[in-house]
Amino acid sequence: MLPAITFGTYEVHFINELPALDGLFPWANYSSIYVLVDANTRAYCLPKLLEVGAFNNATILEIPAGETYKTIDTCEHVWDAMLTEQADRKALLINLGGGLVSDLGGFIAGTYKRGIDFVNIPTTLLAMVDATVGAKTGINLKGIKNTLGLFNEPKAIFIHLPFLSTLDDNELLSGYAEMLKHALLSGQPHWDMLTTIGPKAVATNPSLIARSLQVKKGIVEQDPDEQGLRKVLNLGHSIGHAIETECMRMGQPILHGHAIALGMVAELWLSVRLLGFPQPEFETVSNYLLGLYGSFLNIDLSLDNLAKLVGNDKKNRSKQLLFSLLRRVGQPEYDCPVSNEMLLEALVYLRGETYEV
Repeated sequence: MLPAITFGTYEVHFINELPALDGLFPWANYSSIYVLVDANTRAYCLPKLLEVGAFNNATILEIPAGETYKTIDTCEHVWDAMLTEQADRKALLINLGGGLVSDLGGFIAGTYKRGIDFVNIPTTLLAMVDATVGAKTGINLKGIKNTLGLFNEPKAIFIHLPFLSTLDDNELLSGYAEMLKHALLSGQPHWDMLTTIGPKAVATNPSLIARSLQVKKGIVEQDPDEQGLRKVLNLGHSIGHAIETECMRMGQPILHGHAIALGMVAELWLSVRLLGFPQPEFETVSNYLLGLYGSFLNIDLSLDNLAKLVGNDKKNRSKQLLFSLLRRVGQPEYDCPVSNEMLLEALVYLRGETYEV
């Protein structure tokens, strides 16, 4: 078992067997325990969790699976269920699921009766390496990603790799995209190691997951409230979130990591144009990303709609588009101004049309 990793006031624990949970956290200190699941984790992960003694009397709260349900209406459904059960301020919420469950559950916990404690037990690769750590919580507003949210640290995070055996290849690829992002921020050796091993190997290698967490930890500890350096973790997200939102609007949703991978290709193209990111490195990285995620470019996305969505990105300031880009692998920069024209050129390039680097 790997040693715990400290993030702020909480620790991320790697557990080989779920019964170990009984001795790793003071569950008995709470008046009641609630477990938030979606339809997938209720079917595939919850039965194993309920075998642990601490959760024998837990109340199960279920939400639908899918990004379209990451809304205030879903929050209201959960808040109402907790009120009906007379959950008090000493209740504990356990978020058992992927990024949707942890983002929404952390937001619910932070706002219910001005805040109750919560614990994350991620069940997807994306959630294990990125979504559940760093204290960001949030929900979508009018389809725009994470417009409402708050910084709210869990009391603990428990990673159990066998949950990854329930995922299909596309879900693993989604989490792998965030690991690739961490590698681009970290340096060439990390990128080379990760791309040599490939996406399927990470599901059985906790040290690779821990490596990604250490990259994020090193950044978050320097800027916990995302006032500066932490913005580099948004590499690929300005355009990626727009792609994810527009695909959802069109009724052709794609997974978060797939959209972020495409966003990284476009934003690395901007890095070449604006920061002098080396052309050979760009071709190597973009070819690798497009080889894994390029099939999703077949969706006919509106460039105008994507540009408008990027205009609503939370990193922007005074209507100026601000991106997190790379000068070299391992040399990120944040608050890089991008013109509307340059953004459109990047989107056109991503679609394989007329612009060349």
